[in-house]
Amino acid sequence: MRKYLDMENSTIELNISDYSVLINVLHENFSEIIEKNFKRLIINVKESEIPNILNDIPQKMINNEILILLNTFMKKKNIDFALPNNIIITNNNHNNILTNKDIYNKIPFSKDKKTLIIESINAGTNIIIEPEIKHQNITSYMKDLYTLFDNIKDKDINIGGFLVSSYLMREHPCNGYLCNGWKCKKRISMLPKYIYVDDKLDVYPHDLKYDRYLIGNISNNSISDVLDKYFLSENYSNFISDCKSTYINYLPKYPFDLFPLIEFIKKDVAENE
Repeated sequence: MRKYLDMENSTIELNISDYSVLINVLHENFSEIIEKNFKRLIINVKESEIPNILNDIPQKMINNEILILLNTFMKKKNIDFALPNNIIITNNNHNNILTNKDIYNKIPFSKDKKTLIIESINAGTNIIIEPEIKHQNITSYMKDLYTLFDNIKDKDINIGGFLVSSYLMREHPCNGYLCNGWKCKKRISMLPKYIYVDDKLDVYPHDLKYDRYLIGNISNNSISDVLDKYFLSENYSNFISDCKSTYINYLPKYPFDLFPLIEFIKKDVAENE
């Protein structure tokens, strides 16, 4: 079994709307998720399902080293139940910012959300700034994002998305899937650090939901099986090849400290369709 190293800080996201299917996937795959050394598990759920899922999550995942994020749209003003040490709620309703210590409010960044983000951070609320970068306007979006950083530079900032340090990408290409870490002897897994499972139980690297990157389907296979087979597949070669293309075509003259690797891949896909 090919495992992630701790430094890869890998994530698996389950975006499965049928609750019974979701729980079945969790119970069928929890041991592989732990053994693969995923560090974060994101579970998309309805607000009404949260009390149920706290009971239905496999017990071996509770108070484990893996961080579990229950991603939902909160309408209530607070929660009236305790969460295990390794579980938090991420709230997608930016019109209902909650102050509970176990809830992190996700605010999609745009110019019109700038004031809300600054006020919420200054109030000490748990905030995750969620970049929603469009491949058509990466440069202008990043300029706006760095303007926001200048306004809150004395505060700790939680940023969502897959933004890789440009410096690390250039100095250590293994951070962007561009080598196996052999020069620095990391021997990293080379598997996608973000795994996304959709309603059809199709599995993709990140949210790159294109046939050319499809990892597999877990209807009749485990997460571990499809990942191990993917490593030897044409679709994996497509993913790695496009990462290298992005590195060559965009990174050398890229002017910002954070590099949105996945958005540049989407840009290439859109331009070559």
